[in-house]
Amino acid sequence: MHITILGGGLTGLSAAHHISRAVPTAQITLIEASNRFGGWVQSTRQGVVLEGGPRSIRPGRSSAGAIMLKMIRDIGLESSIVPVPRDSPSARNRFFLKDGKLEPVGVRSALTPRTVFSVLTEPLDLFRPARSDESVDSFLTRKFGHSIAALASTGLHGIYAASSSDLSAEAILGSFYKAQSYRSVVLGLLWMKLFPSTASKRTTATAAAHWAQLGPLGKEAATWASYGLQGGLATLTDHLASSLRADLRLNEKVLSLTPGTVRTSRGLITTDHVIACIPPAELAKIASLPHLTVNPSTTVGVVNFVYPAPPSQIHPEAFGYLVPKHDPHGVLGVVFDSTALPGLDDHSVTKLTVMMGGPYWSTYGSSMPPNLVSPALEHLHGVLPALRSLTPTHAIPHLQRDCIPTYLPGHYARMRELGAALQPWHGTLSLAGAGYYGPSVNDCVASAAAIASALANGQHPTGLEWLNA
Repeated sequence: MHITILGGGLTGLSAAHHISRAVPTAQITLIEASNRFGGWVQSTRQGVVLEGGPRSIRPGRSSAGAIMLKMIRDIGLESSIVPVPRDSPSARNRFFLKDGKLEPVGVRSALTPRTVFSVLTEPLDLFRPARSDESVDSFLTRKFGHSIAALASTGLHGIYAASSSDLSAEAILGSFYKAQSYRSVVLGLLWMKLFPSTASKRTTATAAAHWAQLGPLGKEAATWASYGLQGGLATLTDHLASSLRADLRLNEKVLSLTPGTVRTSRGLITTDHVIACIPPAELAKIASLPHLTVNPSTTVGVVNFVYPAPPSQIHPEAFGYLVPKHDPHGVLGVVFDSTALPGLDDHSVTKLTVMMGGPYWSTYGSSMPPNLVSPALEHLHGVLPALRSLTPTHAIPHLQRDCIPTYLPGHYARMRELGAALQPWHGTLSLAGAGYYGPSVNDCVASAAAIASALANGQHPTGLEWLNA
């Protein structure tokens, strides 16, 4: 069997890894249009490790978290893991910016008389019918009021780099949104906890089995809030690329795609199966399929700073802070890298990452600044006064264009229609990556692993089977 993978980011590399293990006889060709593998994973090593993309991984207890850890272990990187315990300050302490000051994120910050009243009275809303889908902001405002909706918006700004008014409640909130089918979210969540469905039991059992396969590593990971890797997350993508049993091609553009053939800038490839790990909008240029261009993607500016002073002199020991809309500099949030992932570098310096843009450069109509460093510095000086007298030793900007998909309301319905549209391909095309299911690195790796497993079992996956789980 010849399998061709489009895209050499984390999803594509993971797909090649899992296929090489699940289908040892498969011939694998991986095609990447750029001059490097790794996609949004971009680690800079200049005395300290700086991340232009994702920097840490949350293990959780889902199947996806276990699949990621198993892959890390299988390629020999277990000793490179830098864990962040659940009881560490960076795991416990997170802030949001309010009136120019850092306020702790937690239950107390949401406990106003109005929000308490909204939560307590939500179960009385039994006669309003559930909706098929709507925006996160619409759903939370309708069910719990503006205060809780505003608090959620702050968090989503940092995670999805998008406005909660644009994000699908069904796709983002998961079981929390599904609980409204019981008319009351609060009562629905309680019912689902006490009387889990067959599908829920199956999902829980599958996750437990994946974690059991990890043995001692799985038990240890249960105590972590997150983890990173020595040398940055590019250590993972670099090891995957160097260890793969595959024909790896850089600087090769895919021009067209039809069942059984891939036409590239270097010629025609005949193949049995294609796994498309490129963004949906890129796939739309080479394949005639519906809904690939409906969801926009946000562009995020990332600026890494290093200061010649210990973090204890600069900021509280915490993960960082999120910025509610609207920030005059377009800042979404700031990560205190030195304390968010302690143990990665020398603590005599302070590492900070400023994330900018997203909805400011799309939904809110602000223009992208020509220089990311200046507005990022201006923002930091306003929030962390100790930095005003210091000059950074590093100031590295990254512009990540179209890096995070925005799942607009109706996303799941469109994905079901997309799955149906793949039938004429007769099982020769699978879709994987952040554009379909979830944007986290765990989601991306798990989607690739699921396709590899299905192919190994003689199935013809579309990559969208999770919609029917």
